[in-house]
Amino acid sequence: MKAYKECLTKEKPFTITLNRKISCLKESTCSVKPFLSRWEECCNYRPETFDLTRYYDSIAEEQRIGSFVADILLTSSKGYPPTFVEIKVSHPCEEAKIQSGNRIIEIGLTKEEDLDLIASCRLVESIGDNTYVETIGQGSRSIKKDEEPTVRCFNFREAQKELFDFHTIYQFGIYRSNPSHFCLNETVSCGEKEKLIDRHRRGSQLLYEILFYNESWRLDRFIFGVARAYEKGFKIKNCFLCRYHAYNENRLTPEEDKPIFCKLYKKLQTKPQCHSTQAIECSAFVPDKRASENYLWYEGGYEESNTSAYVTFAVIPFLLFKVKHHYGQLYFF
Repeated sequence: MKAYKECLTKEKPFTITLNRKISCLKESTCSVKPFLSRWEECCNYRPETFDLTRYYDSIAEEQRIGSFVADILLTSSKGYPPTFVEIKVSHPCEEAKIQSGNRIIEIGLTKEEDLDLIASCRLVESIGDNTYVETIGQGSRSIKKDEEPTVRCFNFREAQKELFDFHTIYQFGIYRSNPSHFCLNETVSCGEKEKLIDRHRRGSQLLYEILFYNESWRLDRFIFGVARAYEKGFKIKNCFLCRYHAYNENRLTPEEDKPIFCKLYKKLQTKPQCHSTQAIECSAFVPDKRASENYLWYEGGYEESNTSAYVTFAVIPFLLFKVKHHYGQLYFF
């Protein structure tokens, strides 16, 4: 009461920083969303700071609004809805009061020093459960931030409808100019999906293309793309398709990131580990359907088309398989 009244009298700001929700304007009509995992949201949060004194020019103790009594009530002569300020010492704000729809700022106090937060006239909404993780050697532990007072806000977060690029799309493609070469070289946001289709499909630059919507490893997306393209009949050469390859699990650094172990390296007098694209120039390359099938495990729905004939097929299978290292949902066209 004292701090806020002083701010009103001296025309000083008393601010609160809220974690505001931002959502995509096209979420309801999005062609990407059906292929996302159920826990992936098309929204984000960003901090926004408001000066309460610009909205609320009156403050009072123990005021009743309907069937609820506010510890402190902020009211406005400008027509803004009132805001409850609740002081939490031992008991949090009751659920019925939260569900009433009234705007509520709950300030948690556990020791006298916590009053410095109010005296600073700058409240910041707490995020999460007010814990942080401390790393100790190879392990970690969660520590409660008891030294910091909590600020919880209710019924403020009205979603702001803005066009936002929340998800990343990863591309695998086979070039029309040279089908023995392929790429995993373009990353776009979900809002640029249609531009990507225009650029490659209608531009006829690629024979085949896969768009990935999950955060699986880059190598996993590449291996799946190679195996799937081979299954579709594209005559590509890659070590992951060769009967003489083995997957190298002992890669140590990005500089030595060679995923193939060649079983014929002694006969060929080459190094045992190599990049998978060396099959393009390898005289011992022998494609093996059984080898490619090892990399075709996935889960989720997909959409696929023949880019040369522009014939589209949509299938949503109910598969419960997994990628070698990660789970993911895939999208093809």
